[in-house]
Amino acid sequence: MSKSLSSLVRGRVAVLSTGLLCVLGASAARGSLVPASLPVGPITFENATDYADNFREYYDNGDRLGQTTNGAANDYLAQTAGTSNDNGIAVYDTTAADGTTTQHVFSSPFQVQFDARAAQATSSVGVFLMDPTNEGNNILALLNIDANVTSDRIRFFRDAPLASNKTGPGTQVNITSSSGGTVTGGNQFDGESGVNVNQFGAFVLTYSLSGADATVSLMFGNISATAVYTGQGIATPEIALRMFDVNTTAGTTDVDNFSVVPEPGAAGVIALMAMGGLARRRRRRS
Repeated sequence: MSKSLSSLVRGRVAVLSTGLLCVLGASAARGSLVPASLPVGPITFENATDYADNFREYYDNGDRLGQTTNGAANDYLAQTAGTSNDNGIAVYDTTAADGTTTQHVFSSPFQVQFDARAAQATSSVGVFLMDPTNEGNNILALLNIDANVTSDRIRFFRDAPLASNKTGPGTQVNITSSSGGTVTGGNQFDGESGVNVNQFGAFVLTYSLSGADATVSLMFGNISATAVYTGQGIATPEIALRMFDVNTTAGTTDVDNFSVVPEPGAAGVIALMAMGGLARRRRRRS
């Protein structure tokens, strides 16, 4: 596993904390809840079964999601180019191979951290937070890499129609604060992260609850944005990756070093921002 901003951060914020863990099945049937402890990971995808042992595919049109086999500490989760532009959705599940629906849910506050890369401009990586009792009640934080020439884009969504249309992101939610760029129309943030196409950068999502209100922040390199879901918080959401490669003939969208850790508080967030440039030192990967 190579070093990056997110792997460095994990060493600083991975303070033991207990939480509940659960995951969404692809059908309407609900499974058993499994208590677990934070931190989760990092899942480095260097072991041949890391993906199969830790994720269940919720949606993968064309079997495009999979773990690479490059070897030499150089593997990751990838969505490869295919005949369609559908996204892939993989839900965290440590018992995916048993054939039963086991749901892992997380108690807030927490952070989802991983390294993300796209070979094609405008491709996207996001995190779904889903209500374990109703998959249509969900939150999506979405990053498009080089969405506007060289600027990256952050958006937040609500209630993607996962049961009927697993490709739609849902209804956009207004951005309440941001850093490193400009907000357009109240709900679209564009800024220069310092991470280019074909480079890995640190994706950090922070989730917290205050009563029925949820605050969701997404930081990638030098940029960040936050949305408040007033009265729409999910008490113990399940977590899923959403990966989209815009090209149907070439390239991949990649995720590496996946973890979930206790939210480090304001001091930790400031430290993350200060280390933003370190992500670009990640060694080149094939």
